[in-house]
Parts: sequence; structure tokens; C-alpha cells
Amino acid sequence: MMTQGPVVHRDATAAGPGRIADVFPLTAWQQAALLADPGRASEVSVAFDGPCDRPALVRALAGLVGRHPVLRSTVHLPPSGGPVHLVHPAPTTDPAEPALAGRPRTGTDGGEVAELPTGPLGLPAASRCTVRRTSGGRVTVSLRLAGPLLDRRSSALLTTALLRGYAAELRGRPSADAPPVTGMRDMVAAEWGAVTPEATGYWRRTLERVADGLAWRSPDAASARGAPAVAALPSDLATRLGRTAQRAGTSRDAVLLAAYLRVLALIGGTATAGTWLLDDARGPAGVDGGSLGDFRSLLPVSMCCDVPTWASLVERTDAALAAHRPYRSFPVAELVETGLVPGALFEYCEMPAADRPPGGELLDAVEHTYTESPVAPLTLTVEDAAETGGMTLRLFRHGGDPAEILGYYLRALTEITADVEGDPRTSAPLLGSVPPGPASVRPAESTPSSSAAAEDPATLHGLIARQAARTPDAPAVIDGDTVVGYNELYERVTVLADRIRTAGVAPQGLVGVHVPPGADLVVALVAVLAAGCAFLPLDVRYPRRRCEFALGDAGADLLLTRSDVADRLDFTGPTMILDRRGDGPEERRPPLDRSSPESPAYVLYTSGSTGRPKGVVMPHSAVVEQVRWAVEAFGLRPGDRVAQRTPVAFDAALWEFFAPLSCGAAVVTVPAGADRDIAALETVLTERAVTVLQVVPSLLAVLAESATFTRCPELRLVCCGGEALPQRLADAVIGHTEAALLNLYGPTEACVDATWWRAEAGARGTTVPIGHPVTGVRLYLLDELGQPVPPGTPGELFIGGAQLAWGYRGRPAETAERFVPDHLSGRPGDRLYRTGDRARRLPGAELEFLNRTDDQVKVRGVRTEPGEVEAALTDHPRVRHAAVVPQREGAGEASDGMTLTAFVSWVGDPPGQHEEAVAELRDHLRGRVPEAMVPTAFIALAEPPLLPNGKLDRRRLRSTDITGAGERYRPPADPVEERLASGFAGSLGVDEVGRTDDLVWLGARPLHALRLAGRADPGNGAPLSAARVLGRPTVAQLAEAVAPEPRRAPS
Repeated sequence: MMTQGPVVHRDATAAGPGRIADVFPLTAWQQAALLADPGRASEVSVAFDGPCDRPALVRALAGLVGRHPVLRSTVHLPPSGGPVHLVHPAPTTDPAEPALAGRPRTGTDGGEVAELPTGPLGLPAASRCTVRRTSGGRVTVSLRLAGPLLDRRSSALLTTALLRGYAAELRGRPSADAPPVTGMRDMVAAEWGAVTPEATGYWRRTLERVADGLAWRSPDAASARGAPAVAALPSDLATRLGRTAQRAGTSRDAVLLAAYLRVLALIGGTATAGTWLLDDARGPAGVDGGSLGDFRSLLPVSMCCDVPTWASLVERTDAALAAHRPYRSFPVAELVETGLVPGALFEYCEMPAADRPPGGELLDAVEHTYTESPVAPLTLTVEDAAETGGMTLRLFRHGGDPAEILGYYLRALTEITADVEGDPRTSAPLLGSVPPGPASVRPAESTPSSSAAAEDPATLHGLIARQAARTPDAPAVIDGDTVVGYNELYERVTVLADRIRTAGVAPQGLVGVHVPPGADLVVALVAVLAAGCAFLPLDVRYPRRRCEFALGDAGADLLLTRSDVADRLDFTGPTMILDRRGDGPEERRPPLDRSSPESPAYVLYTSGSTGRPKGVVMPHSAVVEQVRWAVEAFGLRPGDRVAQRTPVAFDAALWEFFAPLSCGAAVVTVPAGADRDIAALETVLTERAVTVLQVVPSLLAVLAESATFTRCPELRLVCCGGEALPQRLADAVIGHTEAALLNLYGPTEACVDATWWRAEAGARGTTVPIGHPVTGVRLYLLDELGQPVPPGTPGELFIGGAQLAWGYRGRPAETAERFVPDHLSGRPGDRLYRTGDRARRLPGAELEFLNRTDDQVKVRGVRTEPGEVEAALTDHPRVRHAAVVPQREGAGEASDGMTLTAFVSWVGDPPGQHEEAVAELRDHLRGRVPEAMVPTAFIALAEPPLLPNGKLDRRRLRSTDITGAGERYRPPADPVEERLASGFAGSLGVDEVGRTDDLVWLGARPLHALRLAGRADPGNGAPLSAARVLGRPTVAQLAEAVAPEPRRAPS
């Protein structure tokens, strides 16, 4: 922008007597408008039926011009400095005689057209004033001012003032001279008076992350002219809109703006949208309500619009406007780079009431029109005639049909008011998609996103502390029959945080947390953060060696554990036992907050392609961004109960802890092992009235099959992630529950969820799309050369934005390989995470996951690098070479995911008994990798197949027929074993199951075991559970466990 200093008052004589009355700068908005169109003008036309008395009309015009300096102004660009208003003196003589010197000419319709001389009226030479009278007696007065000098509201005020003055002249009783107004000078003074360090910092932070509508561009992009699409809002819809605003506790303009932002997000193909709001700044600037001028200011509004309900979107929009309110007078446009204009604009103009002038019976059928050239490529103007309830929409669109987008906007307004008589939180905003093609105003792949965290920087524990202060008595954690309130939770957090700090752990130190699921785990995680440290989550169900590796590799400063699991890990550093306290009284002093939003919050280990897991370092700012998005997207509120069932070593567990605790909801802890027993999990869901549940697709299938959802009436939201979600499974779930089903996607390096999509029954495709980006996330689909691919073309998914991790702890080379510079954002220092996932953009702009570009796979929701399993296998003293190949399960009902097959070459002669060797290898792996990463099948190879270059031929391994790779078939020995074997064969999708076949080898995993337990009827014996199936993984062993009476062993 063209910058200039504050107002400097000049005496009128400084510019020469009789020539210039005043000089002062333009506002920031006026400069932006002038830059977009140097020939910009403000035009007002007033039409009425009545007498055409030119002398009376001229006197009324001259009185109006004399009172309002803006009508006597021109815009001047001096040799140095920014553009200024030049205010010419008011006329001092009767203007009627010189103004009427010329004779009117005959118009094309037979009427009269008169060009009034500007000088006698006091108008600058660059202005024009025309009076037309049709042959039918209709009179039109047109006034054109050179420059951005009038706004839409001023045009209506001018119309009323002109007609009042004209009516008074017609009646022979002209009104007394009113004192002049100085509105525009006051506006400029208020604007520069608002430039304070606090306001400047606020707007700079707001502009750091902008959505596409906030991005400014070359004025050439907006230079084309075209007629806007105009629509009158139906009166019933306008009425419902007012009631919607009243119900939401906000204003009509906030509701209108929310709908516009949602349309911008849809046509752009992203979750986040932004626009510049043309705000009427008369009130904040202290300008007289009757002043004429251009009193608008530019304010940026940017937010995530992909929220579950219209109410959430309106609430968020209202909050954004409220946050801007203290700084409304600030010249925000001055902070934007010189030479650019806004990308999208929204203007809400509450038109003044039509004040019918005295003698108005002489003037009838009054109409007024206002015309100005567009500034932005996409501009929506809403004229709200509050007096009549009428509302007019005008949409300008550069390079396309404006009626198309205006149609989307009307549809949005219809949806936003559809449930106004009911609960607006029950309807979702614009779930349908906008067709691709001309409606798209920019490439969706390169959109910068906004960030709510930028407006209110916070730490993760800071969010929870605020909530504890707001709702101290509300339940925070429900652990079995124990309910921990927010006040008690934070008291326990404060005590433990002080213990950690006084134990000598430095700020930003790393604390390993090895605590069983429950309230103690919640306290431990938050306390580590409150102590100014980062936590390293170590799930008690994970192999001991995996946990010990993470502690050593990350260089943990302290291990925080509980007495019942304290002896499980061998850690040479200091250890703190959570439930062992000193004898003295415990202080409840809040520790000094030693964290900032950019401090690390946690280090979480993921599978490594080199055989070594990698520690992902995530800052508070990224987690806060994710948590705030989750609260809005999931509609979390006080009263919600969120099941915490995901193991803490998985990043998906994080929002289960922190999102509910940041908004007043409750965390319901699920006991370890309950997800292996449908009955136990269902008991937690029903007895604790869980409203939000997160599962992987394989468990979702079991829950749908067992009709669990029909017995959980309180459940309103099911989140699914970790694996591809089959559409047929989504159809089955949606058909049996009223709960919404969301599909979530995101790598650990992008802080849990990077995209989301609400599944719909009957949608096309075999899998549910992964959808659109969450708040603060940028998505790119790129080809091998790093260039965006066209819609519908597969490309590798790159993720940027506010949720990226710092990188891998102690792995600079691997960090540099996966976290690369963002060459598309245009902002130095921006990074992208290379996911290795291939996806494509569907016609509705949502993303569909396709496959991996490398060997990484998800096995039952666990991100798995086969190389890590291979490394663990070759650590066995008898294994010479091992190759692990992922294969998609292809039989039975439990065949929606991936399994691993291990190909093993032995040192020396192969073992005599294959079954015993396989059992030995499984036991070896279970001490080193998670259960899901233990291969399903083991194949012995004398020599591994090699390519000519000496590398392993993995393609030949994938094509190996592994059917029958197990042990020798032994038939069931009695009716109990026959019933079990028959049930297991049907559930696993195999022809037969022998009495000594290892069910885990055949494909039984924790989630599959739920099906096995439900279908394998043992007769009158003890019921089966998933734990029993996995604990005794052969038919013979299970038959012994469930038999109603002792059975004779077979001979």
C-alpha cells in the first residue's frame, strides 16, 4: 500500500486563497480502492415522479454541496507522499442563475437532459451533475464524483438530504443553513489515532497466516469490468435469517458472512476460507451519522469453515468479529505489500431509513442507485433495508458468471435457516459439494490456511487450566466408578508438576510416562506439560524393549511411572513413582509456566524404515491447533463424554485426552483389554453415557456386526481413522446409528488429523474419502518434479501449515529427507512434510487416499515399516536373513486390512519342527514390536530371491503362494472341538481349522478375535472372550478351557 503519515492540518490560505479549503490524506481503504482502479468514481442517481423545477433543484444541490466537504473534494497525488483530499471552497453566491445559463437538450426519448455547470454548485471540475426529465414526467438527478469518495450508505443519506432540500425549495420554505460537517477528516484522524503497538501487533499476527480470499494480488486481476448478479432475498428467508441471528445471539451480518465464507471454502476446495470485510467505521471513528463520505475500513476474516454445524460456523464468525472489534479503526490495509489489491470482499450495508421529506406528496416513486467499480475479483455486497425487511444481494465476479456463485450463496442462506425453529446444531453446513470447473477461483493445492492459534497463542496445559477455572466442579475424568472434577484434576496436576520441577528436570526436558490407562495417566501427561517439559508416552501394553529403546534413543531426563509397573522397564536415569509421595504436607503451588507455544509438547515414536523407530517432536502450537480444530469440528461441549481407548503411544490418543479437557467435556477412560471384549467395551459406552468414540475401521466393523451402536443411545459421533474406511462398512454403520461418522486421516508428523470427511450412506466409491484439510493445514498433491497435479490425477500428498512437527529427535538426515522446503507457499521458511501417501482429488475437491509410495503400511491401525520387523527378526541368533512383505487379506469377513508375511533363511540347517520354530520367532518378536506387527505367516527359504543387482526381489516374494504354509492339519477330536473349529473357519474365511492350528497364524488378531469369540459357539460351556481366543490360540486349548466337564484326551 501507499503509506503516509497522520493528518496534518493546513490553513486554507496555504494552498492559495479561494482555491483549496482543506487538505488531508486518504484512508487506507480509499488508497486500496484507488489502486485497484485509478479512474474510480462514485455515482449516485436519484429518480422520482414530480415537478422538475431546475432553479429549486440547483439551490437544493448547492446547499448539500456546501454542507458536505466531501462533495467538493478531489483526489490528488502530490509529487511526494500519498494521495490526499483536496477540499474546494463552498459557493458564496446564489448558484441558480449561472447554473441555468445553458439550455437543456432533447433526449432520445423526447424528454430533456441538462448538464449543470459544476462551478456554481461548488462541485470540482472533475465532477458531473446531470438532470434528466422523461416525456412521462420522471426526473432523474445523477451526480458523479471523481475518486473513492462515497460509500453505499452515504448515497442513501445523500438521496434523502437532496429530496428534503428540493421539497423545501418547492414549497418556498428553504431550510436554514446547517453547520458544515467534517466527517472524512475525522475518519482519517481516528484511523491514524488507532495505530498503537498493541493494535499493530494484533493485526500483524492475524495476517501472518491468511486464507486465499485474504491474499492480495496484482490489480490487473480485478481490472475487468462486468455487471454484478443481483438478487432480492425473499422476504420469508430474510425474516428467518433475522430469527436465526437472534437465536444464535449474534447479528445478521455475522450470519451472512458465515455463509459467504463457507461458499468461498467450497469453491476453493479447502476447509479454510478468508475474505476482507468492508466495515462501516462511522461508529468507531466517532463520525456524525449524517455525514457523507467513504467511511469504510478493511478487516480480514479467516477461519476453518468445515465444521459440523451451521451454529458452530456462526459462533466462530461472531467470535472473530468480536476479537477484531477493539481494533476496528486501525488502517489494516497499510500492512499489506504495496501494489496489491484484496482477493475477496464482503460488504454488509445497513441502509438508513427512508425519511420522507416535508412536501413529499409532490415527489413520488423515489428510487436511488449507487455505482462503484469493484476492487476485488470476488465481491459480495448485501444491502439490508432494515425498515422494510428487504435485502438485496450483489455479487461481482471477475472472469466468470457471478450468478453461479450467487446461487450457491442463496443455497447456503436457505440451509443456514432451515432448522431455525428447531436446534440449529442438528444441521450440517453445505454437506454437498460445488461442481468443479468455472466455479473454482484458484488452484486448491496451494492455499495457505488460517490459524485460530495465531489469534490466541496458548500452551496445551494452558487451555486446560483455563477450563478448570471456568468449570471447577464439572467432571473432567471418569475412570470406572471414580469421577475426578476439573478442580481436583488440576490440583493433582499442580502437585505432580511441582515434584517434577523440583526433581531437577530442566525446562523443555523430556519425561517418559509409563502409567496404565486411567485418571493417573491423564494427571501424569498434563503435569509433565505444566512443569514445562515434554512427555514421551510409553504404553504399558507395548513390548518392554520397544519402550526401553525409546527412552534411550530420546535421551529422557526422567521416567514417571506407577508402582504396579515400575519394575517393568530397565531405565538407568532417575525414576519418579507417581503414587509414592513424601511424608510431609504437599504444597499446591502452581509451578511457573516455563513453556511457550513453540516449546515441545511431546516426543512420539513411529515405525522406522531403517529398523529404528523415530521420535517425532511436536510443539505446543501444533497440538493446540489440532485440539481447537477438534473441539469445533466435533462440536465438543460441556456435557460431552469422550471415550479414551486408543493406546497412549499412538498420536490418535492425544485429542481423546486434550480436546475434551480444553472445553469442559469429560474423558471416559476405557480399561486395558476392554477393546478385546465387545461386551466390556459396550458396558463402558452405555454405563458411562459416552457421546464421542474413536475406533479403527476393523473394530468399527466388529461393533457394527454386533449391533453395539443400537444399544448406545447417547453416542452422537464416531470418529474413524488409522486405515482406509470401506464405503460398505460406512453404509452398515450409518444404517444402525444416529451418530455421525467421520473419516480422519493424518500422519504422526502432522499432529494427528490433517484431513476429515463426514461419511454419507450410499456414496460412490469403494472407500470413504479422506476429505478436506483441517484448520491451519495446507495440502498439495505433487508429481515427481514437485509440481501440482491436475484434479483427478494421482499425486504424492504433501502437508504444510501450523500442525507440522519440528522433525525427528536426533535424526537430522531423516528430518531433512521428509521435511522439505515449501516452494509453493511463497513464504520463506515454510516447510512441507512428504507423507509418502498417494491420493487424488475427486470432482467435489475432496481427497481420496490411494496407496503408499514406499513399503510403509497400516496393519490394524499401526503404522508399520516392514524394515523394522525385518531388523527385529534378524536379531534372532538363528536367523540369517529375513524379509517381511505386506499382503492384503483376501478371504473371509475379517479381510479388510493388511497382514505381514515373513520369509526367513536360517543359520545352518533349518529346525526340524516348523511349528516350534515359528512359535519361537513369534515369542522373539513380541518382546520387540507391537502385537500388530508380528507377521501372520512365516515361510522358510533356503536362499532369498535376488535381483541382478544383488538386491532382494520383493516382487517375487509378494507373488509367493503362502497357502498351506502352516503346520500339518490335525482334525478336531470331539464335538466341542468340531463346533469351535467350524465357527473359527467361518470367521477366518478358511476351508478348515485343525485342532492344533495356531489361530493367530491363521489371522486371528485382537479385533478378529472379537468375531471369533462371538461366532464359535462352545455349546453349554463357559462363554468365549477375545482374551481367551488370543490366550489359548488353538482349538484344542480352547476346548479344554470351555468344556462343561473334563474331556478325555484323544489317543
